[in-house]
Amino acid sequence: MLRTCLPVWAGLAAFGLIAVSAGLAGPTLDAFLPQALMAIAWATLLASLVRETLVPDGGVQRIVPATDAVAWKVAVLLWALIAVWLLDKLFVLKDFIVFTPYQVSVFRSTLFAALCGLLLLSVLWTIHKGPQIRQAALSGWRGWLFSLAAVLTGAILLAMLLGYESLAHFIGTHAVSTAGVLWIMYLLHLAAESISSVSMISGQAIDDDIEEDENMGAPSLLTMRIIASLFLDIAILAVGITILLLLWRFDWVEVHSWIKAAFFGFQFGPIRISLQSVLIALGVFALGLALTRFVQRWVTGRVFAGRKSESGLHESVRIGIGYLGFVLAALAGISYLGVDFSNLAIIAGALSVGIGFGLQSIFNNFVSGLILLAERPIKIGDYIRVGDQEGTVKKISVRSTEIETIHRQSVIVPNATLITDPVVNWMHLDKSCRLDLPVGVDYGTDMELLSSTLLDVARSHRGVLKHPPPVVHFSGFGDSSLDFELRVFLRDVRERITTSSALRFAILAALRDANISIPFPQRDVHMRGARRRMGWKRQISRQRSSRQALDLPASRRCYESWMAPLFESDDAPADTPFEAKRIDGHVVLQGGRQAAAPGFSRFENLVAAVGPAARQVRGVALTLGPQPEAYLLESLRRVVDDVDIKRTVLGVRADRASALRMDGHADGDLLDVAFIGPMLIGGDAHPKQQAEYGDREQRLEQPR
Repeated sequence: MLRTCLPVWAGLAAFGLIAVSAGLAGPTLDAFLPQALMAIAWATLLASLVRETLVPDGGVQRIVPATDAVAWKVAVLLWALIAVWLLDKLFVLKDFIVFTPYQVSVFRSTLFAALCGLLLLSVLWTIHKGPQIRQAALSGWRGWLFSLAAVLTGAILLAMLLGYESLAHFIGTHAVSTAGVLWIMYLLHLAAESISSVSMISGQAIDDDIEEDENMGAPSLLTMRIIASLFLDIAILAVGITILLLLWRFDWVEVHSWIKAAFFGFQFGPIRISLQSVLIALGVFALGLALTRFVQRWVTGRVFAGRKSESGLHESVRIGIGYLGFVLAALAGISYLGVDFSNLAIIAGALSVGIGFGLQSIFNNFVSGLILLAERPIKIGDYIRVGDQEGTVKKISVRSTEIETIHRQSVIVPNATLITDPVVNWMHLDKSCRLDLPVGVDYGTDMELLSSTLLDVARSHRGVLKHPPPVVHFSGFGDSSLDFELRVFLRDVRERITTSSALRFAILAALRDANISIPFPQRDVHMRGARRRMGWKRQISRQRSSRQALDLPASRRCYESWMAPLFESDDAPADTPFEAKRIDGHVVLQGGRQAAAPGFSRFENLVAAVGPAARQVRGVALTLGPQPEAYLLESLRRVVDDVDIKRTVLGVRADRASALRMDGHADGDLLDVAFIGPMLIGGDAHPKQQAEYGDREQRLEQPR
């Protein structure tokens, strides 16, 4: 904007000086030339403001939110309106030095008023049609200005229709100048906000200082920012209103009297209220806050620098200085206004009544905050627990205390709660704490080995204190284990969770290296509905004298192999049924004198071979291939025919129970498929598995 305005202004000033020094102006041009140059300068400024606001160069973001098409259209209309205003101003000034007929003057006024009205209407309509710029123009106080512009535009057009061309001309020309003044006031307001956001003390943005010193300095800095913005806005508003009054032909003497009355005030009882006294009182208050901020920084940087005192003490002193300085600055500002402090007794009495009724809790929290700052039972940075909330103290104010939990949640606790309720402060005296880690081991564990292993783990962790030393405590005899506790003392209570997890990882690894097992809980399970006649034992000794194996081909590899006791034969004792095991990835059958000879490639061949000697089929289950299915159903027909069994229960899958039709039997002869359970009937079976699946095993007998 300055790149555009400064050359034009410099050229106008040079032209005026040359004209005056050369004697070209003369008495006739003395009144025309300065006003014409000022009108051109004002029009140049308005045109530059339109360009910088709506269509800035260099990819700069425009102040007014709008699309490019709408912004350019509004800018062109405003430039045309400024050009019409400038031409009208120059023609009006020309009338003072050159005689113009009345009819020509009326026609010109009507023409310029019509152009101003139509251009203003076009600008308002374009703004209304653009969604982004319309939302910005109608939000907040800008909506009132938009409505005022619409009213003035309607007044111009209505005055023209009614024949009041002079009134329409007056409103149109002054509306353009008024819009320019208001827009400049708005831009200065934005500049004042950006200037007031910079601290004159630190040179940083006040928002950054607020985040940096939120425990102490935020109230003072925020108040200083508000006061600085208020000073600048009042100055902008006062100058702008004065210019607008003069622009609309108010007398300077009258305007001056209004300014004097507003600035020097009026008498209100014993107190004289004036803008001057209010501004000075605000200045005194702001100066007091600035001094308070300086004292806080000086105490932090000089008094406590290099001292090995607690950080909580630093914060308590800083907070106390901040609130004390705030109160003193407020009293100084009020005293400059002429308020008699003897009247504060009446105010205190009224406050006491309010405290007794509705402000009791607020006053209680306020007094509790002062007690916390004075006694310091908790400090900023302490790790405390209040009720079911636990975390680090982040901020202590006169009304509440902020606690940050391990989940990064901010909990606001009233100060009265910290005074009246029990508070656990893990860091009141120091930062150390004791951590107890329970460990359970088998009853046959070597106690000395266990104790040395746990102590070595504790001593190797950097977060564990050497003094007091770690201790292994024998806490009792459990149902399934010997119960111990590893008791250690940590350097910092805030690392309690991470240290406990790291120690548990290290303890588990150390116990595995030392071959110390952690037992599972033992349970006794009583099964209901079990058949009385089982006919075979669930536990088969691993020590078998006769062992023969049947290997399945690799293409039919068994992923899970299990089989209940299969057959009882006349040649084999009843307690020596077949047993299914998996050895080196193959399924083997062993036990009993009626074992299968090697070479059978499919399990159904084995079943068929046993057929003539079998008198009972207890149950068959085998899982082959990548999908857990049973492949024994079709070939069992011969076994069923030999032993005259019409219904046979087989184990297929844990989640399936269905009936399959047997080949060669009548429609009523079905093969019931049920679940037996994935159990190895042998010494490798876990007792818990036997108990869990034992009630699912079923015995099939011939119909009697």
